[in-house]
Amino acid sequence: MQLFEKVKQDRMSARKAKNETTISVLTTLVGELEGQAKRIGSDVTDEMVIQTCKKFMLNNTETLKLSITTEVSDRLSSENETLRIYLPIQLTESALRAIVSELNAANLGEIMKHLKDNYSGQYDGKMASAVAKEFV
Repeated sequence: MQLFEKVKQDRMSARKAKNETTISVLTTLVGELEGQAKRIGSDVTDEMVIQTCKKFMLNNTETLKLSITTEVSDRLSSENETLRIYLPIQLTESALRAIVSELNAANLGEIMKHLKDNYSGQYDGKMASAVAKEFV
């Protein structure tokens, strides 16, 4: 099942359970993704879902740093927990090292291309670049 379909199913389940925070964040997510897909003229991809969830979570985290009420803080934290469900598990630095060491790649570009093609959205780019530089 595509990630976007899971988001829509979870939104429907939240409606049945009357979970207002989850309904709100997933409805906003679906609207944003459908708008992106319409603008570029394609279907919603898993990568689009992951990137949009990350963007929403970053915005919530930045807002949490401001002086806000406990109610708003709780709602934003709850939204982030809901969005985190749709993100892939992030590779650790040691996992990245293991992947890169098995590659025997000749240059940094090869390594980064392999990571993007096979592990997109599952690693921190800055950390991956630092690890890759150790092997070239």
